[in-house]
Amino acid sequence: MATFTLLVSAIVVVMCHASKEENMGSGSTSCGKRIILPKEDRLSIYSKGNAKDGFCSILLHAMEDTSADCPYRSFCVAVNQMSMSSCSAKIFLTGTSYDVIGIKSKEISCFSHIYGAWCTQSKSLEISVIEDPTTTSNYGFNLTVLSECRSTSSGEFDPVKDNTSKKLDEIEAEMNQNRIIGVVVGISLACMFLIIMFVSYQYYKNKPTYRQQRDM
Repeated sequence: MATFTLLVSAIVVVMCHASKEENMGSGSTSCGKRIILPKEDRLSIYSKGNAKDGFCSILLHAMEDTSADCPYRSFCVAVNQMSMSSCSAKIFLTGTSYDVIGIKSKEISCFSHIYGAWCTQSKSLEISVIEDPTTTSNYGFNLTVLSECRSTSSGEFDPVKDNTSKKLDEIEAEMNQNRIIGVVVGISLACMFLIIMFVSYQYYKNKPTYRQQRDM
């Protein structure tokens, strides 16, 4: 009985380990997959090149967590192995949050590398591989993605919510303010025009030549 329990436990461990690896290269069945990643969970993503149709993309979503100690969801990508010397492909990491404008992205290629890890304060992370159709796709990589939960926005990260990003309610407030300013400016210009017309009328009305022409 103990041997059977140990065997079942080993099978479960192997299955769980296998479910946390995704292949983006030749023979991949992961392209186009949508994966929900719980906090503090890890995912291994690898490729030896030759993605189907020269393109592969995996979309990761951070599992919702409404606890008070988890206001900021983040993804960190660490490079375990990388071979991009042939410049035949590029990897794009794109972090997205849905209550701000803009995205944060990182390119991995023969020109741009990740030293250590790249992190983004985001609710979703898309990992895409694009191969040059005119050359042989001779490349490979092994990445580890970690879903983190942080209580504060950290300067060590590359947050999506930077100083140039604005929330939707802030944008709507600015648009309403611009509309109000436009109406006020329009009314002011109309009043100025009426005042100028009135002053001009009074001026010409009181001129002697205007009176003489009117009395004739």
